[in-house]
Amino acid sequence: MCISDCKPECFLSASPVPSAVFAAVEVIVSNSQERVVLECRVGTFTNLAWKHNDQLIQSLNNRNLPRKGPAAILGRSKCVLDRLEIPSVMAQDTGTFTCIADGKTKEFKLLVVSVGSSPPELHSGSKATLQCVVNTGKPLSPKPTVQWIRPDGVPHPAKGPAHLYPVTASDSGVWVCSFLYEGRTYNSSLHVRVKAHITTTLAPPGGPKVQTKTPCNNLTQSCPPPGSTEPQPGPAQFHWWLWVAIGAGSFLVLLMLVCISVLIRRNRRRKVKKKLHRIKGAPPPHRPRQYCQCNCPPSAARLKQGGQKPKPLAPPLKPLLVQ
Repeated sequence: MCISDCKPECFLSASPVPSAVFAAVEVIVSNSQERVVLECRVGTFTNLAWKHNDQLIQSLNNRNLPRKGPAAILGRSKCVLDRLEIPSVMAQDTGTFTCIADGKTKEFKLLVVSVGSSPPELHSGSKATLQCVVNTGKPLSPKPTVQWIRPDGVPHPAKGPAHLYPVTASDSGVWVCSFLYEGRTYNSSLHVRVKAHITTTLAPPGGPKVQTKTPCNNLTQSCPPPGSTEPQPGPAQFHWWLWVAIGAGSFLVLLMLVCISVLIRRNRRRKVKKKLHRIKGAPPPHRPRQYCQCNCPPSAARLKQGGQKPKPLAPPLKPLLVQ
């Protein structure tokens, strides 16, 4: 959040002025990892260029054809016409941004403020320190002196880091880091949240043990009715019947496995016995061959029975006499 003149704003930009005239250097204050938008507001232009600490970021012509420069912030910024957008500013982005439109220049001074607490989570009764570091872009120049203002509007007694001890619930809220730069006062805010401190009581060595009541769970314990003073079953009773149930279930599973294995073995033995019995009672592999016998009557018997007389054979031929 950019803050100027003790008033927080999303971003600061120059007021509308004619394209030929630009306002003075504008100071913008932003927390680290926040979004910043710089605007020239020149309307129409022929050539426009953005620079960071005299290094070219990007330039545009009247056809919106970009030309990239060597500035390191080029990969983390975006130029849209006469606007330069930085989605997440970092400490190294501190410095001077220059907008050059048709030979006219406008400068922005960006101050990145890093605010935070150590430790990040504050607990009631503990120690904490609020830090506010202003990066001006000038490593040799001294950093501005900061003054923390409490959520109730009262300034913290010491300047610089605010040391809180002990942390109380009244420290919760928005703390404002105020600092002076070039004769003007700028602010940056930090939201602080204080959590309740959890105290634990330990029994002295050799003393009586301190019993702590545990909440009753209806799913695992038998809770007594409201208002009764009967002791609740402890963890030992719960584990006793649980182990008994696990043991009984394991025994039943083991018994079922044994019965199944015995039945499988018996079934296999029966199959083997039937196979051997079939082999013993089978006929021999080689049997005597049985030939077919014909019971037909002879040919003479068939003639007596009225069959046809066979034709006589032709007499042999006599040899011819040669005179």
